[in-house]
Amino acid sequence: MRDEEIFEMTQGKDATRESRMEAVTRIALQNFECRVVGGFVRDWIVNGDRKHPKTHPRDWVEIQKTYEPKQPPDSHKGWMKWDFKPDVEVIPKDLDIELMTQYFDVNRFIYEVTQYGIVVDHHQHIPQRHIFLFDKETGPFTADFIEPHFACLHTLGDFNVNCMCVSKFPGQIGLKMEYRSSDGEHALDVNKVIGDCRQRQLVPMQGDAGIIHERMEKMRKRGWRIMASIPFVPSTEKQVLLVEILKTDPIFQHYAQILANPLKAAGNPASSKAGKVFAMYRIHNRVVEGVYSNLKSLYPTPNERCPLVDTPDFARLGTAHPFFGKPVNGCDLFHGTKKDAVPSIMQNGFDDHFFNPGGYFGAGAYFADDPGLSMSFVDASPSHMFVCNVILGITNDTHHTTPLQSPLGRDFRPAQGVDSMKGRVKFGSWDRQSEYIVYRFGQCKATYLLRFDH
Repeated sequence: MRDEEIFEMTQGKDATRESRMEAVTRIALQNFECRVVGGFVRDWIVNGDRKHPKTHPRDWVEIQKTYEPKQPPDSHKGWMKWDFKPDVEVIPKDLDIELMTQYFDVNRFIYEVTQYGIVVDHHQHIPQRHIFLFDKETGPFTADFIEPHFACLHTLGDFNVNCMCVSKFPGQIGLKMEYRSSDGEHALDVNKVIGDCRQRQLVPMQGDAGIIHERMEKMRKRGWRIMASIPFVPSTEKQVLLVEILKTDPIFQHYAQILANPLKAAGNPASSKAGKVFAMYRIHNRVVEGVYSNLKSLYPTPNERCPLVDTPDFARLGTAHPFFGKPVNGCDLFHGTKKDAVPSIMQNGFDDHFFNPGGYFGAGAYFADDPGLSMSFVDASPSHMFVCNVILGITNDTHHTTPLQSPLGRDFRPAQGVDSMKGRVKFGSWDRQSEYIVYRFGQCKATYLLRFDH
């Protein structure tokens, strides 16, 4: 049965573009496990701001005639089939909706909204989200339904007024999660955030560089006052637990022996140095592990690479295992990194916002089954290396197919239906060891941390 209040918002004599956006919000919150975040909460639910261009609504949105699907975030544009034209400013612009469960019945959602006369002009399912364009001819707006394994990434706020969320419309406004200042002295308070929002002032939470600066300038042009920056970050109490592995444990001894005897790639002008492991930790991160587990369940064939020491055979045989102390193709994958990146990886996982675009196989998370290759990416002693779980899925094996004169760049993605890449770069007579690359947040997790000298 239709909700009469929603019917009035969509078909009544006082129905507007904004009331129809409210209707879609209510339908989503009432019938699907989700929450609304972002600019719609700030601009409309709290402030009631509204701005429309003078042109006809059908001219607000631009549909791309040629389109190549890309996994966001590649750039600010280019991964959607449609978007508002650059010279069109409309407030509120869109709906950002975070799904809280793995399965989203998109056909049911489309049925629910169309029975109230809302036109679904386009639907696009790309990695990590469902995107809709509604009412293109009469008052267009978009909705972005973010899948739960990716919504978990959206925890770092740019501004305090963008950290609000609504789980029951319109009354229950809260924060997406608990935020505290990096010095631990202050906590973000929802009532203070709402007050700042109504006074059209905002507090930057990540400084003012890059894309944050662009967003600040956009808000300043809209009449918002920029307050002093405070580095509020998600509260992470009890999220990460490190358990030290004793040196007498076969787990420790396995990796100590591997790093002490790294493989030598044929023709390598700089032979791999041996590493002396002096500390090892098991990493427990309930958030990252939940994201990884949820994403893994979505793969028909996960083709997971997991540490040899976590297999039943190793638990039973220990040092008697036939591959004890040896890198095993099909098990251990290593990731060497700089000291400064270690806390972030343990806390937030391998965040695709910070994937290096200079990699030879595009912007992704890179792993090797030979720690000798991973050692080339670490600091001087003391050094750090992760042993990881990785969902490879369907792999495009580019073994021995490069030399590459330059990296493929941030826009590179595997072909449709391919989940990861395996590649080897050749430099003259040197065939560098194989690398495994994944491109999606949640597709890998750091399981063990090795600290070593080399």
